[in-house]
Amino acid sequence: MTIEPETPAEAGVDREDPDRAHLEGAHVLADEASRRLEVRGFTPNEVLEWAEQYLSHEGTGDVEAFLDWIDEQEHRRP
Repeated sequence: MTIEPETPAEAGVDREDPDRAHLEGAHVLADEASRRLEVRGFTPNEVLEWAEQYLSHEGTGDVEAFLDWIDEQEHRRP
Protein backbone atom coordinates (compact mmCIF):
# COMPACT_ATOMS: atom_id res chain seq x y z
CA MET A 1 0.00 0.00 0.00
CA THR A 2 1.46 3.34 -1.05
CA ILE A 3 -0.80 6.06 0.26
CA GLU A 4 0.24 9.60 -0.66
CA PRO A 5 -0.44 12.58 1.61
CA GLU A 6 -3.05 14.51 -0.35
CA THR A 7 -6.68 15.50 -0.06
CA PRO A 8 -9.55 13.48 -1.53
CA ALA A 9 -10.08 16.23 -4.13
CA GLU A 10 -6.45 15.98 -5.23
CA ALA A 11 -6.97 12.23 -5.69
CA GLY A 12 -10.06 12.86 -7.85
CA VAL A 13 -12.69 11.72 -5.35
CA ASP A 14 -16.10 13.21 -6.10
CA ARG A 15 -17.06 15.31 -3.09
CA GLU A 16 -20.15 14.21 -1.21
CA ASP A 17 -21.37 16.19 1.78
CA PRO A 18 -21.59 13.82 4.75
CA ASP A 19 -24.77 13.74 6.80
CA ARG A 20 -24.69 14.28 10.56
CA ALA A 21 -24.27 10.58 11.41
CA HIS A 22 -21.33 10.28 9.03
CA LEU A 23 -19.72 13.43 10.43
CA GLU A 24 -19.63 11.93 13.91
CA GLY A 25 -18.35 8.63 12.58
CA ALA A 26 -15.72 10.42 10.48
CA HIS A 27 -14.24 12.03 13.59
CA VAL A 28 -14.02 8.64 15.31
CA LEU A 29 -12.52 6.97 12.24
CA ALA A 30 -10.05 9.83 11.74
CA ASP A 31 -8.94 9.53 15.37
CA GLU A 32 -8.46 5.78 14.98
CA ALA A 33 -6.48 6.11 11.72
CA SER A 34 -4.61 9.33 12.42
CA ARG A 35 -1.39 7.81 13.72
CA ARG A 36 -1.02 5.53 10.70
CA LEU A 37 -1.72 8.32 8.22
CA GLU A 38 0.17 11.13 9.93
CA VAL A 39 3.42 9.11 9.88
CA ARG A 40 2.95 9.03 6.09
CA GLY A 41 2.73 12.83 5.98
CA PHE A 42 -1.02 13.45 6.17
CA THR A 43 -2.19 16.44 8.17
CA PRO A 44 -5.00 16.01 10.71
CA ASN A 45 -7.31 17.96 8.36
CA GLU A 46 -6.50 15.66 5.44
CA VAL A 47 -7.22 12.60 7.58
CA LEU A 48 -10.60 14.03 8.57
CA GLU A 49 -11.43 14.97 4.95
CA TRP A 50 -10.65 11.43 3.84
CA ALA A 51 -12.73 9.96 6.68
CA GLU A 52 -15.70 12.17 5.78
CA GLN A 53 -15.53 11.20 2.13
CA TYR A 54 -15.00 7.52 2.91
CA LEU A 55 -18.10 7.33 5.08
CA SER A 56 -20.12 9.43 2.62
CA HIS A 57 -19.24 7.06 -0.22
CA GLU A 58 -19.07 3.72 1.61
CA GLY A 59 -21.40 4.23 4.58
CA THR A 60 -19.36 2.29 7.13
CA GLY A 61 -16.10 0.47 7.66
CA ASP A 62 -13.10 -0.05 9.89
CA VAL A 63 -9.61 1.45 9.77
CA GLU A 64 -8.21 -1.25 7.48
CA ALA A 65 -11.05 -0.82 4.98
CA PHE A 66 -10.60 2.97 5.20
CA LEU A 67 -6.88 2.76 4.43
CA ASP A 68 -7.52 0.34 1.56
CA TRP A 69 -10.16 2.72 0.16
CA ILE A 70 -7.74 5.66 0.22
CA ASP A 71 -5.17 3.53 -1.61
CA GLU A 72 -7.77 2.51 -4.22
CA GLN A 73 -8.90 6.11 -4.75
CA GLU A 74 -5.37 7.38 -5.16
CA HIS A 75 -4.43 4.67 -7.66
CA ARG A 76 -7.56 4.65 -9.81
CA ARG A 77 -6.48 7.72 -11.74
CA PRO A 78 -6.19 7.33 -15.53
